[in-house]
Amino acid sequence: METKWINLHKVMLENEGSQTQQFAEDVSNAVVVGANANNTAQWVYVNLNTVRFNFIRLGYQYKRWPTDCRSTISKVAILKMTAPLKQPTILYEEDICLNSESYGFCTIPRVKAPDPCRDLTIATCNDPHVNPGLTISKSLPVFYSEEGFFLALLVNIRDFRDRFLIGPIGIEDHTPTITVANPLNFGAVGDGETDDTIALRETIAYGLANHLPIDLGHRTYAFSDILKIVPKAPNDEGFILQNGHFKFTGREGNALEIGKEGNFTPAEIKNIKITGNGQIGLNLTRIAHSRLESITVTGFQVGLQLNGGISNTFSDCLFKDNEINAKIEVYDGTKRCNDNKFWNCRFVGATGYASLYFPNSEAAPGLTAANNAFYACNFEHSNQHAIVIDGAHGTSFIDCRLEGAFVDTQHSHPWIMILLESGRQTRFLNCWVPGSATPERRDSLIHISKLHIGVTIIDCIFSSGQNILNDDDASRNYANWVLPDNF
Repeated sequence: METKWINLHKVMLENEGSQTQQFAEDVSNAVVVGANANNTAQWVYVNLNTVRFNFIRLGYQYKRWPTDCRSTISKVAILKMTAPLKQPTILYEEDICLNSESYGFCTIPRVKAPDPCRDLTIATCNDPHVNPGLTISKSLPVFYSEEGFFLALLVNIRDFRDRFLIGPIGIEDHTPTITVANPLNFGAVGDGETDDTIALRETIAYGLANHLPIDLGHRTYAFSDILKIVPKAPNDEGFILQNGHFKFTGREGNALEIGKEGNFTPAEIKNIKITGNGQIGLNLTRIAHSRLESITVTGFQVGLQLNGGISNTFSDCLFKDNEINAKIEVYDGTKRCNDNKFWNCRFVGATGYASLYFPNSEAAPGLTAANNAFYACNFEHSNQHAIVIDGAHGTSFIDCRLEGAFVDTQHSHPWIMILLESGRQTRFLNCWVPGSATPERRDSLIHISKLHIGVTIIDCIFSSGQNILNDDDASRNYANWVLPDNF
């Protein structure tokens, strides 16, 4: 692999007035850095090209006569300048100690792997190559340089006569030798019993750092503590997670959290099963324009929690036997869940308050969600409510089926299939609502509060209930109902 050398004509010194800056005579594309005082610490800044890279190659030589190696290059950092006159963001920093009297190269960051610069000499510095069979450590970082990225070197000068020859400086991108991040490559067992928490976290970190799909290889991985997938690339390119079973063995807390505060995160998640009995099975925060296909979540207090997501598509998913199968709500009081689509998904056996729940927001009432739609979805056997909407706007149910309740006569609460609290413009189009399969629990199929403005029910079939519709506002009209005789 060819090293891309950086032109050092524009090296910036912390205080150019007190520095010696000239091109060295004995090494091409290098600078001499020194000081006019003893015991001086001086930063040198090198502008990095716009390129993805893993390694920085730093050429250096300590120059002084008589020889006395007391001065050093003691720290290296990769910085991002966010704005003029503001402190830069430190992306990476490392303590080093460079003071060789003979010219040599240092690889930054230093990793526990063969040094790609180990064979680099002064004779080959103009066009060095790396052994193509080189194996890179799994902890290898990846940087995405852009405008405002700098390499910073801290030079500690102990004597005003000391000089450092710095350069040439090159950057390299070592493409990973694997095409997917698989937990087995990071020490996971994948038998569904062994705790693979650490291996899963390393897999996620490596996949995100190298922009690789995270592929579970159709195995079951047990884990006892929360797993977080938080993309960190500046351009937020998103990630892929696929093909496996996450078995959460913890007794509390969330199982899998995806996304982050701030900017939206795109994702592609498919063929993933999450089981356990913690608080939230799949917690999605601020994801957008993502595809989630064939996702199964069972056994949690909340199966799916979608926080402030925008324009995501869920297809062929199963949320089963959670207290609340899916909860869709505002994030941070103001950021709504908007324009999400659910296709052919099943919400089955909710043991708690509701199978699908849009809770209202105390910080911003009525701003929970807007324009979310459910196509050909099934809501089956809910303990209390199949659907509760409280604060959402423009929610649509098209070609959906809402069926049955648990055989549970012990609870005192009324069983209502669809509960519309605050909100507006909820639509049911061509839906089938067979109602309760348990005669003892046939209380009401749909209840509409006065706080819910604008309800449309067209070409729907309702059956098997004592009270098909309980509307607090008698002035509303509905069209094209197909009703049983007891309506």
